[in-house]
Amino acid sequence: SEIVQLIQKDRIDILVDLDGHTANNRLLVFACKPAPIRVTGFDFVATTGLKTMNYRFSDPIMTPPKLWKFNSEKIYYLTTHLHWKPPLIHILITDPPSISQKNITLGCANSLFKLNQKVIALWSQILNWIPSSHLSLKADRLHDSETIEWFLQCFKTYDIEPHRISFQSGQGEHIDYLQFYQSIDIALDPFPYNGGITTCEALWMGVPLITLAGGRRAGESILITVGLPDLVAQTPEDYIHLTIALAKNKERLSQLRTILRNKISDSPLCNGPAFAKEVETAYQWMWENYYGGH
Repeated sequence: SEIVQLIQKDRIDILVDLDGHTANNRLLVFACKPAPIRVTGFDFVATTGLKTMNYRFSDPIMTPPKLWKFNSEKIYYLTTHLHWKPPLIHILITDPPSISQKNITLGCANSLFKLNQKVIALWSQILNWIPSSHLSLKADRLHDSETIEWFLQCFKTYDIEPHRISFQSGQGEHIDYLQFYQSIDIALDPFPYNGGITTCEALWMGVPLITLAGGRRAGESILITVGLPDLVAQTPEDYIHLTIALAKNKERLSQLRTILRNKISDSPLCNGPAFAKEVETAYQWMWENYYGGH
């Protein structure tokens, strides 16, 4: 194809895929082996399945050694696969809403396709265990009455009445998403497809997040990197217990509200220069490893 010829004409040594299996990806270009070294990474952290892809960036939590055999590429570990830059918006961290409202507000601002039936069932158990709790959801399609009604019916299957769930449309400015976290006490991570940017934004706004280990492992990777392994649930039952325990501990909720922004800002997730240096070192190693053997 034209793009393959262009890459070869420019004599690219290392060709990097940033899309993986997403819409309008260019993986077929990599199948043609247009460059000596082909690398994938910085997308959804999954194998391409291509034998022509040499390496995939990840980290030890996102892709533990026991999963290497399921990847067509060789895994190259970074300290953290995820890099996030805090928003350049001045927005204050407020007290947990439960201090003034006397009830716990749980929340999620992830895309709706991540909210499968198992997620809804588990969140419903939490709502039933904490009778005074409320669930707030924010997403792009939550301006649609039919979508809202569908979710209400799903939750009603588990005896959750409509007044215990609120919906906010995600159509708006970025600051609207950040302000959403001012209105919730605890963020709930969906599974097996966790949040990424939404998780970082929740922590940056001082909101602790409960995630379930396994699946995509993004939530687990972020929380451990930030220094919050105690918020990672190993089983669905553990997910429930961790959420309930945190909901009951108002003192810890208040404490986390004041320290989480600094914890994530000071973590490897937000250390751009160190991340860039690691990636540069990786490319250098790949280049020397290839040309040293030819």
